[in-house]
Amino acid sequence: RGPGDHAPARNHACAATIAALSNRLRRHAIFDSLMADRIHITTAIHYSNGPPHLGHAYEDIAADAFARHHRRKLGAGGLTFVTGTDEHGQKNRDAAAAAQMAPKAFADKISALFRSTFDELAISYTKFVRTTDPEHEAFVRRMLARSHANGDIEFKDYQGLYCVGCERFYTEKELIGGTICPEHNRPAETSRGGDSFLKLEQYRPRSLRLIAPSP
Repeated sequence: RGPGDHAPARNHACAATIAALSNRLRRHAIFDSLMADRIHITTAIHYSNGPPHLGHAYEDIAADAFARHHRRKLGAGGLTFVTGTDEHGQKNRDAAAAAQMAPKAFADKISALFRSTFDELAISYTKFVRTTDPEHEAFVRRMLARSHANGDIEFKDYQGLYCVGCERFYTEKELIGGTICPEHNRPAETSRGGDSFLKLEQYRPRSLRLIAPSP
């Protein structure tokens, strides 16, 4: 059974959600008129630091309703729908360590849970991507090599307050009491070391030109 050909395993609550979302999409004729002849839909690529929960199901069900609606109009060849698991990052490594498993073995286990859950929900994805897939890793290597060759990336020393859960740096003003992450309610860590930065400023004029015709 292929990933786009699932048995009808959706429960009544999911079916009602799909129907409501599909009806809502049909009412948005002005949005439909702006759609291209071929579209690409992707959910967030879900972190593999824990098993799927209701929030993951809601996101993929909503995206599935969108995909099914436009697949009826464009045909199966006119739409690509991607979901999957993001298996890199410190939070995934920490979760694997807490489970006393090697990072890849832990990612394999969690990714399989996501895929089986979405299959049971009859999510009609075209491709279930894993960021540890050899083809994905090869693409990232090519993209980074091209970015380095274009001078788009620079390596700099950096120190700041970092939240592992958010995977971002905060200023003291953004943290509760100067130390607590407002999203995860736990202290941010002082992180020191070198990191790679994307030099976005050089693309500002080009980006503004692209945005201006259709803000």
